[in-house]
Amino acid sequence: GTVHITNSEDAEIKNVRVYFKAAPYTSSSYLCGKIKKIRKGQTYDIPLKGDFSQELAKFSDDGSFPGEITITYDYMGNKMTTTESVLVSTYNRNTMNWSDPNSIAAFISPSDETILELSKFAGATAKSNLRSGLNSKLQTTIYMTELFGSLGIQRIADKVSPYVTSHGDTTKNDYIQYPFQTLTYMSGDSDELGIVFASLLEAVSVDAALIPVENDFIVAAELGLSAKGVEGLFADPDQLVIIGDEYYLPLSANNLGKGFNAAWKAGSRQLRAEMEKKTPDFVILKDAWQSY
Repeated sequence: GTVHITNSEDAEIKNVRVYFKAAPYTSSSYLCGKIKKIRKGQTYDIPLKGDFSQELAKFSDDGSFPGEITITYDYMGNKMTTTESVLVSTYNRNTMNWSDPNSIAAFISPSDETILELSKFAGATAKSNLRSGLNSKLQTTIYMTELFGSLGIQRIADKVSPYVTSHGDTTKNDYIQYPFQTLTYMSGDSDELGIVFASLLEAVSVDAALIPVENDFIVAAELGLSAKGVEGLFADPDQLVIIGDEYYLPLSANNLGKGFNAAWKAGSRQLRAEMEKKTPDFVILKDAWQSY
């Protein structure tokens, strides 16, 4: 939001500070901005920001909560304070807008209890069966893919905001399930299946990237390989994707239930088709988590 500040005093004001709080939904009285001086009659705009707490995640429905904007300033040698009450509207915790695809990182939960249990099982199995000469992250990704397929999670398009239409429309909000919800319902749309899988990869220290494409949702596993290492392992390196300086293996969320080879072939094919038309969004989780 934005705070419009107009100086209605009889002289200029100095050292203006704007704070926002909405306990218990904020963790502190957050300093939104500073202005050195506002002349009489002048108006300044300050972005309204909040240091939000975990309490906000309790909103399972759309709603609102009261907040307070506090402005402190110096006026003719006196310290002054003024406050304004505001009502803040909030969407439910499953709401996302695709105007910034990086925000989907907030739904990736590698520390979720169920995700940790599943990943530890598959990770331990992979460790005890690692083959020398093969990339360990690749082998772990294979085991995770097969684990996911064995869970029997069904891909079912969201009736209200299906992935194929919602992820390309920034004028509307999308509904995204968290991993624990998808695992509880044993079903989810393409992006929700990808979120569970990316959470599993991250839980076993395989960095993941998310690539929303037209009719699929790609989860890419970072292999930690050099160009020489890729040439030694892959007959067709074009089936990988380079993001930054790293090599990633793309997997189709729509085909995760069909096994590793099917998910990889479909992911590579879908990604190449998308890149022929435009540069897709690459959401590297370790980077996106810095903001979300």
